[in-house]
Amino acid sequence: MKISLIQNHPFTADLNANIADHLKYAKQCADLGVELLLFPELSLTGYEPTLAAELALEKDDLRLQRLQEFSDEHHVTLGVGLPLRSPEGICISLLFFRPGLPVIAHHKQYLHPDEEPYFSSGPNLPGIIVNGIQFGLAICYELSVDEQLQEQMQYNPAFYLTSVAKAPKGLATATTHLAQIARKYNIITGMANSVGAANGTQCMGNTAVWDSGGHILGLLNQTDAGMMVFNTVDRSCNAHYFNV
Repeated sequence: MKISLIQNHPFTADLNANIADHLKYAKQCADLGVELLLFPELSLTGYEPTLAAELALEKDDLRLQRLQEFSDEHHVTLGVGLPLRSPEGICISLLFFRPGLPVIAHHKQYLHPDEEPYFSSGPNLPGIIVNGIQFGLAICYELSVDEQLQEQMQYNPAFYLTSVAKAPKGLATATTHLAQIARKYNIITGMANSVGAANGTQCMGNTAVWDSGGHILGLLNQTDAGMMVFNTVDRSCNAHYFNV
């Protein structure tokens, strides 16, 4: 099975442009035989907490239907980031569009204090199963929260994947944590980060995969849109850059 961690460059607050952008990434991944794509945190809007109330979507928003149609047609699971309206309030969420199945939402349960004025905590999924493989999940700050990690690990994931929006300082901390998690749990870890403007700063990419010893298997640069494709069979990583 092939997994793709996407390093996108969001169009700030432009949902339609970002959906079209996501589909371009997804098509290139599908052409490579990828079956699971994971996008960065709030990839459909850009990471802009102060705009969350006006950008928040419902899970069944008709504009998102194109993503489900792509999933159905190409037999690809897409994990995309967005501010989502839920019973808990506006959540930072990953929506998973799965071929022939209903969409499901993984909400950020553990918020960074800076996010609390704009977002509500929501329930995590118990990871996600794609083609019989269990994947643990975390959204950005959660990867540094031991309680979240323990909750995901109780389902015995084969891989632990994180969707983030990290500027330089947070990026260094995240990469250290993911290498440590890989070593401690003897598990392959991955991180999808964006590039470009985010909440008055810049996200710095470095989308990456670590092996179970905590060593980098594949790493994207800090400036360009692209994707890291990981093969779960031979543990190979291939970087792809493109203009979208």
